[in-house]
Amino acid sequence: GAVDGYCVGEPWNSAAVHEGLGRVLVTDHEIWNHGPEKVLGVTEDWAQRHPQTHDALICALLEAMHWLDQPQHRSEVAELIAGKRYVDVPVEVVRMSMLGTYQFARNEFPRSQPEFHIFHRFQANFPWRSHALWIATQMQRWHQLPTGIDLAALTENTYRSDLYLTAASRMGLIAPDTDFKSEGLHNRSWQNDQGLEMGSDQFVDRSVFDPKRLLAKRNNQVAS
Repeated sequence: GAVDGYCVGEPWNSAAVHEGLGRVLVTDHEIWNHGPEKVLGVTEDWAQRHPQTHDALICALLEAMHWLDQPQHRSEVAELIAGKRYVDVPVEVVRMSMLGTYQFARNEFPRSQPEFHIFHRFQANFPWRSHALWIATQMQRWHQLPTGIDLAALTENTYRSDLYLTAASRMGLIAPDTDFKSEGLHNRSWQNDQGLEMGSDQFVDRSVFDPKRLLAKRNNQVAS
């Protein structure tokens, strides 16, 4: 059979371009600037039974992400990931996006994409509950979640910013003092009220998602 299109993370888009099998139509950054990507997820039962291990895991992840975000380490990471032990592709397939360029088609020159991979900057690892609320509303829209579910409780129970803050404090990292921010307002980097540098968060359709307005609306519906 033939594949018309697919959605997948790197390096498989770049691998298709490298082999002349396809082209990239759009990146996730163009759909949602600095939207959430991979997740460290554990069950509540496991976290309660292994609190120290869980905390150590979060700390290790934060340390690794800080190291990865430093440009001088990107080539080393590309060499490591490209090997047979991991994704087993030519190193140039991994290196390009890791070093801030991206090739959409084989017959096109690579384009500058300096923020294609963000591992630590812009509070990239903070579990924003505004992200969770947006995802949950989309799941409700497409009938993957029931409409009557308590979204505030759901996001609070799954996006554990309290655990993140404990680990970040232990490592001397500054973290946001709020769990929510509007999504879609910024087409370039900006500073929040704490003075923390944040990445752009623009949606492809230029819509804006205000999590606080959503929660207030839900609370009013419950009260009435």
